[in-house]
Parts: sequence; structure tokens; C-alpha cells
Amino acid sequence: MKRVLCLSFIAVAVISISAFAFDTESYCKKVGNGSYQIEELCLKQEKKAEKELSKITIPSQVEEYCKKVAGDSYQIMLLCVRQELKSKKRLEK
Repeated sequence: MKRVLCLSFIAVAVISISAFAFDTESYCKKVGNGSYQIEELCLKQEKKAEKELSKITIPSQVEEYCKKVAGDSYQIMLLCVRQELKSKKRLEK
């Protein structure tokens, strides 16, 4: 039973992480425009944003909208999600 629950949890975690798999390597190479330093910093920030996103429950409407806005950037996705959730909360009052 414990094994089934563990596998179920892992499956859910993988599904939620893969909900938006962005090509951050290509994105950061483009942003870096030839600078290794900028590309490296971009990749670090993208990984941090991806980790933060994995901790947030995102309503499907917000996710779909923000995926369109984000391109291949977890940073932009995170900013979009945060702003959309704030606006949603204010409108629900």
C-alpha cells in the first residue's frame, strides 16, 4: 500500500512539473547573445523560477494564459502566475 501511494505521489509530481517544460537552454543562449556570463546567470535564474513554480497550485485558466506569455522562460511564467493570482484574489473579494 505504501509503495502504491509513493508511486502515485511521484506520478503526480512528474505530471505537475512537466505541465510546462520550457527550452531554457535555447532561451538563455538567445538572451545571452554571446555572453557566457549572462547565459549562465539566466540558466541559474530559470532553474530557481522552475523550482518556485513547482510549489504553486496554478488554476488551469492562469496556467494556459501564462504559458502563452512566457515563451520558454520559467522566470516570465513565475511573474505572470504571481500577478494573475494576485489579480484573481482581488477580484474575488
